[in-house]
Amino acid sequence: MNLATRFSPILVKQIQMSKLHTVIVTTESEGNLRLCGFGSGGRLGPAQHTQYSLKPLPSFNLPVARVALGQDHTLVLTTAGEVYSWGLNRFSQLGYVVELSTTLSGRNEEPIQSVPKRVVGILRREIVCGIAASKIASACWTKETVFTWGTNTGQLGSVWTLTYHQI
Repeated sequence: MNLATRFSPILVKQIQMSKLHTVIVTTESEGNLRLCGFGSGGRLGPAQHTQYSLKPLPSFNLPVARVALGQDHTLVLTTAGEVYSWGLNRFSQLGYVVELSTTLSGRNEEPIQSVPKRVVGILRREIVCGIAASKIASACWTKETVFTWGTNTGQLGSVWTLTYHQI
């Protein structure tokens, strides 16, 4: 890395805020996420404690294009068009099954994915252009199709075919 790159300022590309956390996407070429907020539920990744300052997401070094936040989960769109998610999966809003763990007392824990995991399945061969998240659902779209998952209270619809115009 040359000196100009090493000492150039880190700029902000995107800021997203939810009720319980904030995520910033920077101009760095990789590892360009910074997170802070209330940490329980996995929404900050492996850090399960409240973070008052913006800190990088450990072990996630893929270049990020966009981020979308639900109350208890985070979606990331990489520059390669892949979607990653993590956080609380109470409403199936992560896009994959999270196994429940059992406590010593025999109670089931909340379905928490604290490490970013790629959303595959129907998206395996898709190049995603955008992402969105709410408290109970998530969505992404390609140039031709919208995909939704989570708890459907009428807002998810079904898979759509659309004409995509980039602005």
